[in-house]
Amino acid sequence: MSPAAGAKLRARLAAGEWLRGRAVVRARLYEGTLPTVTGVIPGSGKGEVVVLGHQFEQGAIDNASGIGVMIEAARVLQSLIAGGKLRPPERSIRFLFVSECYTTMDWAERRREARRTIAGLCLDSPAGAPGFALRPPEIYVNPHSMMSFVDALIVHLAEQVMSAAPVYAWREAPFQMGTDNNIADQTIGVPCPWIGGHSRTWHNSADVPDLVEARLQELVASMSAAYAYLIASADADIALDFGHLAAARGRAALASAGVAESERAERDLDDSAQQLRYLAERHAEAVASVLRLLRPSERSRLRPHIKALQRSLRRAAKDEMASLARRAGRPGFAPSAFDPAGELAGIVPRRLVKGPVTFDRIAPEDRGGRPSPRWSPDLFAILNWCDGRRSLAEACHLAARELRTDRTPTPDELARRIDPNASSMLDYFEFLRAHGYVAW
Repeated sequence: MSPAAGAKLRARLAAGEWLRGRAVVRARLYEGTLPTVTGVIPGSGKGEVVVLGHQFEQGAIDNASGIGVMIEAARVLQSLIAGGKLRPPERSIRFLFVSECYTTMDWAERRREARRTIAGLCLDSPAGAPGFALRPPEIYVNPHSMMSFVDALIVHLAEQVMSAAPVYAWREAPFQMGTDNNIADQTIGVPCPWIGGHSRTWHNSADVPDLVEARLQELVASMSAAYAYLIASADADIALDFGHLAAARGRAALASAGVAESERAERDLDDSAQQLRYLAERHAEAVASVLRLLRPSERSRLRPHIKALQRSLRRAAKDEMASLARRAGRPGFAPSAFDPAGELAGIVPRRLVKGPVTFDRIAPEDRGGRPSPRWSPDLFAILNWCDGRRSLAEACHLAARELRTDRTPTPDELARRIDPNASSMLDYFEFLRAHGYVAW
């Protein structure tokens, strides 16, 4: 519908007229092309950092604002390098303009660049007008199975850059499905935070250029360029700085978790203590992820420093556990170890597809009424732990810890969150195996 036709309808509605519409959609399935545009600031060595956002949507905020940020970040970095103000990075910086999710997955599955990509950054709707925002711009960090130093880095950069314009509120948010950050998947292996917002104009004709906040775009471009360049040019000293950032973020997260668990611990101290131990191990892995930046000789030199930072996280978790135990009147309490049992303990699934499961390959009549889990954070979390080494019981346990809110869900509860009609997690995974998504 044209803007002029829309204006006429608005005028009639404003006058109190009741209108009923009817639409006919003439569509067809056909083989075609989803274009992808890419540009690279070349590095002197191996490895890449990828900045990606999607084109071909109807909106200015979603996602012309993200594309604009990418172009500006690329322009300023190339200008500074060409002018001698920044040295050429060791790793290349790739800017990837995609069709949302679909060409991202093609890149991840087929292109050699994906296999040597150190980190990514997704820009989806990052600069909408605050007056139309459903909530402040958010930095979505990685899933726990891909927790990385990049989470601490992008949040730190946001703190530094956004302080220049405190009128713009922002916040850190846990991983969320729904855009090109799906490369933060164990089978793809690219940690990828997402900077984005949620506007009341989402996917409608009100998403016009006037609602793109130019100053916010500028700030996001600054932090995006800094993020990409710092990772691309990081040497051993900068990598260690990244490790310290990740450890500081982990200690802060454990302190917050200790407060959040104080009331729950009175009901189930063991569950709360296990949660703290789980979080300490995830953040310890984030600290260790800096080793991916280094050559083997550099890794051996930095590994003792990394282990010391990891020990500090485990000590912080123990301190929080001890505090919870004292408050619960059980000083000296130690949490039990997870001991998988039952049918799921004997199944060791291995994923056969990359990225989110879509059911696109299954005819609707063969799905047994199961909804597509394309955007299911529960299934994504479980599958990310299915590496052919862990049992399905262990994968469900880890996913439940990641997805935990007021309590830790059971495997069958997770199955019903994925599919309300699922009888059990075993039944759901048997269906996935029958259709070639997993094997054991």
